[in-house]
Amino acid sequence: GSNKAFEAMDLIKNGVTTLQGLIDKGIPESIAKKALSRIN
Repeated sequence: GSNKAFEAMDLIKNGVTTLQGLIDKGIPESIAKKALSRIN
């Protein structure tokens, strides 16, 4: 649901910093890309 963006940010904080890593954790690719773009 709409919590996926928050999930993605939590995963990134916990060291999951690749697109594939986030997708593997169940984050949709579009959300994962947005989350990663915020930290780069």
